[in-house]
Amino acid sequence: MRPRTLLALLLVVPLVDALFLIVVAEQFGWPTTVALVVLTAVLGMLLLR
Repeated sequence: MRPRTLLALLLVVPLVDALFLIVVAEQFGWPTTVALVVLTAVLGMLLLR
């Protein structure tokens, strides 16, 4: 993969993720969004074990 493509992906993917979290938070509220993020982190940790 070319360095420019990799750099672009490293910049764009987190921005899209942050925008997606903002959209979800507007729909469901911040407490629910934070709970979903924590829940997916815990599930991911359990799957790695």
